[in-house]
Amino acid sequence: MIRSWHHVLRRVFSLTWEDRMLFLQAGWWLTVADVRLRLGLTRHEILETDPVSDEPVGSEQSIDIVRARRYARWVERAAQYHIVHARCLHQSLALRQWLRSEGQPARLRIGVRLFEGKLLAHAWVVVTDEVVNDTSSAVAAFHPLSRVAAHKLLRRHVGSSATFDRGVLESRLDSPASTAV
Repeated sequence: MIRSWHHVLRRVFSLTWEDRMLFLQAGWWLTVADVRLRLGLTRHEILETDPVSDEPVGSEQSIDIVRARRYARWVERAAQYHIVHARCLHQSLALRQWLRSEGQPARLRIGVRLFEGKLLAHAWVVVTDEVVNDTSSAVAAFHPLSRVAAHKLLRRHVGSSATFDRGVLESRLDSPASTAV
């Protein structure tokens, strides 16, 4: 274990100062997302539907997309070393909150799909209608949940006071009723 931490520290210190700060910020936002999930403070964020922006796409928004994708890469890298096993929901909540703290119009999307009789869930972040922490082809397989559908899914399969746990619902959704979302 000490050897692995030694390796991690060596890699972190080999980064540029700017990249080191982005890595640390990504780790911070993952921690914030985890604490908020554990305390149930993100339920309204998971269930909300953000309005779609009608702003024209300009150079400022293309810079925002580049920055958002850069942050997404750092969240993904930090998740590999984070104490919490951060999957898509943790990462997406962390990225969304990080981007929104900087005034970005980031929106959380959660989708579901049926695969081999199991209902799978996936979370991703959208900025000006661009998926920033995944590929468009990967999220295309998932059907985005509306606020009503997400609320029904939470109540039916997870419980009235629970939240999505680690972004994947398949362990609790093996029942035949899970197909009727």
